[in-house]
Amino acid sequence: MTSFRNLFHELFKQRSNLIWLFFLLQILIALVGGLMSFSQDSHITIRNFQWGDFFVASGTIFLFLGLIYDLLFVILTAYRNEKINQSQTWRLIPASSGKIYLTNLFSSFMALVGLALLQIVSAGVLFGLAEISSAAMRQDTAKLFANINWRWDRDQTNAVIWIVGTLIFLILLSILLYAVTSFINFSSSSIINFLPSVSGKFALLVTRLLLIIVISWVIIRVINIFNFANISLVDTQRITIFDLVLLVINLIFLAANVLMINKTFEAEPNK
Repeated sequence: MTSFRNLFHELFKQRSNLIWLFFLLQILIALVGGLMSFSQDSHITIRNFQWGDFFVASGTIFLFLGLIYDLLFVILTAYRNEKINQSQTWRLIPASSGKIYLTNLFSSFMALVGLALLQIVSAGVLFGLAEISSAAMRQDTAKLFANINWRWDRDQTNAVIWIVGTLIFLILLSILLYAVTSFINFSSSSIINFLPSVSGKFALLVTRLLLIIVISWVIIRVINIFNFANISLVDTQRITIFDLVLLVINLIFLAANVLMINKTFEAEPNK
């Protein structure tokens, strides 16, 4: 049997080039955007160029692009996940279909984490360069830290719990997006395979649209039942409950996917 480590290594290599492509495009667009923010000022020269403002502008653009690029990265890697899940070639590996599926999903998630870490470090470098380049910014930062109440109180505890809860939520949400994509792919294909009188791409498309509608309705119902839409910064108990509910939903979808890929989902040739 192929070990998880070897399988993960091979699957992760499928995403490594994609990580660097997304990151390099993001940093390049951010730097160009930072330069363009000064392009209309005819009085700007090399000598009086405000490097601090440039790095702040670039860092701000970089963070904004991160939201878009991360979503695009999830969509693209989810698509690649399903190409591998449908591949008969990957099924030839001496490992269970469920193991290949879970390793495939985990490799995409870790690729997303790798991209996020590159983004965090790069944003820190850009804003750090802004501080180094501008004395005014260093003074403003010093005043900001001087006015912070460093005495630990309940509000700070709630803020830390909220930040940790939000981080867990983002992790679970990204896994859920991968799991739901696979669930729609596996279940729709399984339904079509069990209905001999129904076939073709149109029938598959209609089945997937119906599944998306049903899953969206269930998620909206869960949000309404627990009233998650109105969670506040001080409501640490409900963000914890939210994460637990999301964890349970993840486990349900993952278990269903493993069951389908082992029992009912058929790989396609030449994938």
